[in-house]
Amino acid sequence: MTNKEMNERINKIINDFLFPLEKHENSTINLRAASILLRGFVTCNNDIVDKSSFLLTGINPSFNGKYFPKGFDDPFTFREATSTAKPKEFWFKKKEQFGDLCNTMAYLDLFPIRETAQMIFSQAFAPFNEFMAQILAVTQEAIEQMHPQLIVHANRRSMSYWGMNQGDWMGYEFERVDPTTFDDEVKKCITKERLKLFPLYRITGFSKHPQRINKEIYPSKTGLKDTFFIEYVMEYRAKEDRKMLYKPDEWKSILNWVLKQPRTPEQ
Repeated sequence: MTNKEMNERINKIINDFLFPLEKHENSTINLRAASILLRGFVTCNNDIVDKSSFLLTGINPSFNGKYFPKGFDDPFTFREATSTAKPKEFWFKKKEQFGDLCNTMAYLDLFPIRETAQMIFSQAFAPFNEFMAQILAVTQEAIEQMHPQLIVHANRRSMSYWGMNQGDWMGYEFERVDPTTFDDEVKKCITKERLKLFPLYRITGFSKHPQRINKEIYPSKTGLKDTFFIEYVMEYRAKEDRKMLYKPDEWKSILNWVLKQPRTPEQ
């Protein structure tokens, strides 16, 4: 799926939800969600790295106060965003986290809806599961086609969208990775303390949850089988935990180990 195709599909889903606006006039809940969507959406263009082995995901982009009259902004690339960011800016922190890997890794928000406060985002769209599922279905297709070997999801509160615990939404099943399988280089960085904060999983397939999205496209098999998945955050608010975040060289060691692991052949 190209970025253009992704934007066109998301734009249609949002427009079908928003218009006619008359249906939102008598609902405070509807107006809250509509006002956020009228800001316009933004996506990361992964066309140049669409087969990247390393994918970083978040929940949704922040809102910088700028509205997009046409409904969406020109897509950005992760490489350009991190290379041009100034100190203390959002993307600069990603550059500090991943270093040179930013030039080749991919990035996706599960939802391209612009809202800085996650609590407001969650509350505004809580009544609209069908709408959120339609957006997430597009994102899931993009991830499946990207076929990454390592996914780092940098938003712990939104693990349920992957299917963790409930088994619905994208509906992936996970198993904890056995630390005894790490090579010596990875053992230096993936310590027991870090595994408690940032669990490492392997995707084993899809759940049988009846409400899992995209079942008609992916009835039983996923291209992410044997993909490694880290439950992560970008930065801890607790100062004493910040030292636990991985450094660029450690991410390289983790990725190199992942790339050596066998994967189940695609069916």
